[in-house]
Amino acid sequence: AGGTKIPKPSTQGVPPKPPSGLGAMAFVNAGRLGRQIPPYGGIDGKLSTNPIAFAAPRAAAHPILVDMTTSVVAEGKIRVAQNRGVAVPEGWLIDSNGEPTTDPDKYLCEPRGAILPLGGVVGYKGTCLSMTVEILGGLLSGEGCAAGATVMASNGMLLTAWDPTFFCDEATYEDELEGLIAHMHTSRVDPAVGEIQLPGDPEFRQAAERGRHGIPIDDTTWERICERATGIGLDPAPWEAEVCNRG
Repeated sequence: AGGTKIPKPSTQGVPPKPPSGLGAMAFVNAGRLGRQIPPYGGIDGKLSTNPIAFAAPRAAAHPILVDMTTSVVAEGKIRVAQNRGVAVPEGWLIDSNGEPTTDPDKYLCEPRGAILPLGGVVGYKGTCLSMTVEILGGLLSGEGCAAGATVMASNGMLLTAWDPTFFCDEATYEDELEGLIAHMHTSRVDPAVGEIQLPGDPEFRQAAERGRHGIPIDDTTWERICERATGIGLDPAPWEAEVCNRG
C-alpha cells in the first residue's frame, strides 16, 4: 500500500478493566468452517486456527494473559502481509503442493495453500492442541467440528472462569505466582531476544503505544473497511476527519 491511515488516539473503544480476582480459560473453534491448517504430516487444510486463551489474575500488575492460535500464526497476519505486499517469515506457510513458501498469495489465492500447525518440527503438538479445541470448543458447545458442509453458524467456544481462592488462600496464590515470575526473571537474557517477557506483556505494551499514537491501518484494509461500511448503509466519509494520513 502507498500509505497508512492512523486513527487519532481516543478513549472510545478502550475495553474496561476485567473484574479482578478471577482467572479464565477459553477454547474457540470455527464451527463447521476451518480449512486453513493441515494435520501434522498432511498438506491440505482441514482445521481452523483454533485459538486458546488463558488469564490468571495478579494483585498489583497486569494479569498473565495468553491468547494464541494452535497454528504457527493467525490468518490475519497473512492478510496483513498480503495487503502490504511483503513476504511472511519462513516456516509459516506451504503452497497447494505442500512446498514451503513465504508468498501470502500462495495461501490466500486459489489453489489454496495452508498455514502450518504450531510447533515446527514438532508440529504434532500443534495438531494435538487443535483437536483439543475442536472437541472442547466445537463438539461440546454444539457448534460442531471442522468436518462436513462448510456452514457458518457461529464460533464454538468452551469458556471456564475460576476463583483462585477456591483452591488456596489469596496470600498463597499471590506468593506462589509472584515467586514464579521472579524466578523466571533470574534467567540470563538471550542477547538475540533482549528481554524476558511474561505472557501478555507485548500486547499490553502495544496497547499502551496504540493508545498514545493511534492504530496504523494500511490502505487496502482501510478501503475494505469503508466498502463494508457502505454495504451496510454507513457513510465512511466523516471518518476521514478522524484519521491522519501518512504517505
